[in-house]
Amino acid sequence: MSRALTIVHLAKYLPSYSGGMEAVTEELACAGVAMGARVVIVGADPGGALPQPSRRGIELAPLPVYGRFGPVPFAPDFFRLESYLKSCDVVHVHLPNPLAEAALLKYLMSTPKHLWPKVVPIMHVGMVRWPKLGRLWEALVQKPLLRRSVRLIAASRELAAGLVSMQGLSAKTDIIPFPTAPAVAQLQRPPSSGMELLAIGRLVKYKGFDLLLEALSGLQGAWKLTIIGVGPEREALVAQCRSLNITSQVSFVGHVSDGEKQQRLSSCDILVAPSRTAAEAYGLVIAEAFSYGKPVITTSLATGVAYLARGGQCGAVVPPENTAALRSALQQLLADPAKRRSCGEGNMRFWQNELTRERFAERYRATIEALTEDDPKQQLANAS
Repeated sequence: MSRALTIVHLAKYLPSYSGGMEAVTEELACAGVAMGARVVIVGADPGGALPQPSRRGIELAPLPVYGRFGPVPFAPDFFRLESYLKSCDVVHVHLPNPLAEAALLKYLMSTPKHLWPKVVPIMHVGMVRWPKLGRLWEALVQKPLLRRSVRLIAASRELAAGLVSMQGLSAKTDIIPFPTAPAVAQLQRPPSSGMELLAIGRLVKYKGFDLLLEALSGLQGAWKLTIIGVGPEREALVAQCRSLNITSQVSFVGHVSDGEKQQRLSSCDILVAPSRTAAEAYGLVIAEAFSYGKPVITTSLATGVAYLARGGQCGAVVPPENTAALRSALQQLLADPAKRRSCGEGNMRFWQNELTRERFAERYRATIEALTEDDPKQQLANAS
């Protein structure tokens, strides 16, 4: 007798944590639920309190956090997940997630192969914060884990090619670009005395917001910049605005509701994403701007950003950390309304064809069906 598939996600954090990895994890889980599978997300609980037992039909299994190493939660209960791993059919480990990776590898090495679940890692980004430690980790943990995986998922070929762990594994890699929700109805733009620029992201060094401020200091014409996000670089960025004498033109609005973010995306003229390193592995905010038909200026990173940028068709692509090139791209796009409109329309078409939740779920379902089609014990229910 057949039974419904059980899919377990080993995530860094539960979806209640506001981050790109968590948003993608939830989208994958929702796609699994839509197939009729039982889906569980196991992850660190960022709030320290037991969350709701389910979310959008997804079961949540919170793990206590005893500290953090940079962005990595110390959640040793990842090593106590035998009950989930024994009962699941497919396990996704979201990389990088060091404790979860080590725990899953330990389980596989101590379990007979015929009892393994199908391991399908989701590659988000390499360990760029600690490159030397990252190379050691890839050799000792990630590569042995990937050798025991049946498939891999990455958001783009550019991202997969840039990860050392992925080299030689392209034959079993499925490319599934990460989606964003559709734009809300276009909202009325408030009165403005100039071009509205928007940047969204954590206020951390790799996002390159300091480079954007420097580029703007020499920009001609009337403009205003809104930066959405919180983080440790806020005070330095505010001080930089003062030193550049652009304080009146730059607004730091911190964390905002989804509704306010949608309002800002709807009313801006250009989204600027000036990230300086490969820590920007994909750039979901770029895809969000596409859904609103907005032009985007970003940097030439060999990650999923390159997939979205499409060689500059998004609006403009400049070398990382090149403020002169960034200023020139801003100046040209601000002065050319026809190009802004054309790039925005092209971005909207690209989003409709490649980045919708429906397209994402279709690709993910194809991956899961390919894993289970030869196993009569594992079946997907028909999507309702």
